Amino acid sequence: MTLDIKIDVCYPTVMSKRGQETLLSILLIAFIFIFPSISLSKSPIKLAILPFKIYSGEDLGYLRQGISQMLESRLSWEGHILIIEVCEDSIKKTKSITKIGQGLNVDYVLCGSLTIFGGSAS
Repeated sequence: MTLDIKIDVCYPTVMSKRGQETLLSILLIAFIFIFPSISLSKSPIKLAILPFKIYSGEDLGYLRQGISQMLESRLSWEGHILIIEVCEDSIKKTKSITKIGQGLNVDYVLCGSLTIFGGSAS
């Protein structure tokens, strides 16, 4: 069974000043409700980036540090997102990501892994 849906959308070529104000108001309200933690937050979001686990036959410790530094530089946003540095020694004892986040008093924890097998990576 196939279902074909066709939607025709007509856009006015010229929008009146009143229409522009209405559209802007709707977009602003939508932004506030979709992204309340960013738009209404008085204090920046705290994000901890844990060192990535590297699964490889070779020693790629430099890559682990490089991934963390790259993510930190790309995700930091002055006044909105504060990156919290995480020392490996402080997380070795704790196995739960939730407990790590609570211990560091952060809003979000980012963690991940990289697997290198032969000539491919994932």
